[in-house]
Order: sequence, then C-alpha cells, then structure tokens
Amino acid sequence: TDATGATTPDGYLIRWSSVDFASITDPTDGTFVTNSSGNLNVAAGAQTVTIAGLTQNTTYYFKIYPYTNSGTNVNYKTDGTIPQTSCATTVGLWEEFEVGSKAGYAIGNVTLASGSWSFSEALIGNSASDTKNGNQAARLRTDGVIAMNFDIPTGVGYVTVNHASYGTDAASTWHLEASTDGGTSWTAFVGPDVTSSTTLTAETFLVKTNSPVRLRIIKTDAAGGRLNIDDISYTAYSPTLPVRFTTLKAVQKGSGIELTWTNAAEENVIHYTVEGSADGRSFNQVGTVTARLNNNNRADYSFVDVTPNSGDNFYRIKAVENTGKVVYSAVVRINLAKKGAGLNVYPNPVRGNEFTVQLSNLPAGKYMLMLHASNGQQVSTSTRIINHAGGSATENLSALDLKPGVYQLQINGVVRLQKQIIVTR
Repeated sequence: TDATGATTPDGYLIRWSSVDFASITDPTDGTFVTNSSGNLNVAAGAQTVTIAGLTQNTTYYFKIYPYTNSGTNVNYKTDGTIPQTSCATTVGLWEEFEVGSKAGYAIGNVTLASGSWSFSEALIGNSASDTKNGNQAARLRTDGVIAMNFDIPTGVGYVTVNHASYGTDAASTWHLEASTDGGTSWTAFVGPDVTSSTTLTAETFLVKTNSPVRLRIIKTDAAGGRLNIDDISYTAYSPTLPVRFTTLKAVQKGSGIELTWTNAAEENVIHYTVEGSADGRSFNQVGTVTARLNNNNRADYSFVDVTPNSGDNFYRIKAVENTGKVVYSAVVRINLAKKGAGLNVYPNPVRGNEFTVQLSNLPAGKYMLMLHASNGQQVSTSTRIINHAGGSATENLSALDLKPGVYQLQINGVVRLQKQIIVTR
C-alpha cells in the first residue's frame, strides 16, 4: 500500500533474502540500488509486483523501503518500522491431472505427470460438468479412492488439494491420508472430513514428515454426489513451517462486525492481532486473540469489532509466532454506511490472486455468486453458493485462473445484482 504524508515517495525498493530478515541490509542514501538478484524497484502507485526466478520449496523474507529522488540524490526511508513479510514458495502444481486417461470407474492404475496412481471407483473426467482448472480432473463416486503408487522421497510439509462437487451433484465429504511405510498403513489429515461445494476450493493440510511419503484421497460419504479433485501441490518438509491463512470473512453483527479466519495448520503461534483501517492504508490494532491449539491442525477463530467505522472498514489478521516472525492475511473490506442492497468488489481492478466481494444489506437467504467473461461465458471455478444470514458480509474469491480482462460478477437469489470487475496482472 502506498505511503502517505507530507512527502510521498517517488518509488520503492523491495529487498529479499532466503535466509532471514536480519540478512536484508538497509540501503544507503546517495547510492541508488539498481534491479538485481534480491533487489527490485517499484514505481509509486503500482502497489503490486511479481518477483520471478525464485527457488521452489523455499521461504523468502521481504522488506520494502520508500525513497525520494534518484541517482546520487536518492534518499531512502530506513528509520521507524520497516514493513516486512515472508512467504514460502511451493513446487508449483505438482499434479494437475492433465496427463493420463481413464474412462471407467473400475479399479486400475493411471500414469499421471507425477507418477503411477491407483484409481478405484474413480476416473479422469473431462466433461463440461467436471469442475476443474484446465481440461481434466479426477472424478470420484461413492467409495472412490485415488492413491499414489510411489513415494515422495524427501517428505512434505503442506499439501494443498483443490476440490469441488461434480456439476450440480450434492456435496461430498473426503479426507487426505498419508503413508510413510509404502502404503501398508495410512494416517488421515486433518481433523473432520472436508466438504465439497460447487466452487473449486483449495484445502491445505499439514502433513509435515521428512520420511518418504505417499498420499491418497478417499471419498468418505455414502449419499453424496460425485467429487472432483484437481491441482495438487506440496511444500518441502521443514521443522518450522509458515502460517497459512485459508479464509478471512467479515460479517455484520448488529452494530458490530464479526471477523472469522482459519489457519490451515497452526503451529508456534502466540496470538493473532486483528487490525482495522478506515482507508485500507493505515492499520491500527483492534484486538488480539490468543492461539489455542498449536497442534499442527486447522484452527478457526473469530473476533467481533464492536466499534467499527460508520463507513468503510478494512481488516487484516497478523499472526505473531514465538520466533518473532509475523505473517499477514489478505485484506477484507466491508461498508456499514450503504443503506440499499448492493454488491461491491475490493480491490477493483483486481491486481493480486484474490478479491473480496461485499454483500450490502441483502435479505437472508441462499445466493449464487457467478462470474462471467466479457463474451458471456461463465467462469465455473469462481461460482459459489452463499447461505447469507442477512445484512452485510464479505466473501473471498480467487482470481488464480482468470486472464486479464473485464468480467461481470452476478449474484442471484432473493435479490439479483451485478458488478463489473477488471482483472489485471
């Protein structure tokens, strides 16, 4: 977010390291730092930048320095609090189900891009009703199982699986299991079974083993519909793994706003700080919530801001670990001043991988959020069913599979509304 004040920056220097924050040295006034490995200049107003050429399965640490002027007159801001953050790169989409074919549900092995998998009551689906990224996804019916016939030799940290209901089928339940003895015995992760919806949703599990490991996915319900599984990725094993926020929502509760969030695998977290802002730039502490699990499993939390602003309210969650490391969630926005029914998007244009949809003053009921491209074609992976309790609330949608362009976001239910959004990169 751009700095504000009497003197605004001409640009920003982003510096990064794969070691730690302390390894990132402050720049020196009068010596302009050019773009190079670990250094990138960003123009004021850009607010979003892509850093390429990083190493997979690696945690990176970032600091940002505003500056004025250039060349030998450059003046870097190195006093006060230097904004910093960190994140871990994955191995990319390790298994996309785009390679290989299996037309029937009978048990059999399939050679995929990652290796040989056993499919039982499962096939490779490529129909229009298969909810997927790309052209193919795994499809499981009752008692369906897909399992690796090989090990990931160096172990894994987090495992992320995209899942959805097939077409308009009823919701399914499923869970992920891992084996470190070649498939003789299996351990389920994490907690209760996962429930699918009509939206392709990423579910993250903390497996965290440095032993050779193989994975399998089991459809656990007997009465649910068919289940699509797509785009599996994992991170490398590490004794300590970063916080993974998977959801953050804001819902109007009377005159207050309730924040709910999920840490996919809580570990080494001291507390969460809820931060609020009226403009999305300057955030202040609203409250704190003590971490209660730290058992490597999913942890769900909530907090009510009883004195929100009368207009815009921006929120983010800061996780503070016992090592001093700080991890921020995405930002959500909710506005309590809007009196009529409304549909809004933040940010718009969408420049990152996610955006927030705000429902304003809508009656309680079931709504369907749908995204359409400029040619009218529905973007199926961004469809979501919302059981709205009434009033104002936020929902997060992913823009990972969206190409730059103009889209129409529609909501159908008791009230029908639409909003134009622009996706940039």
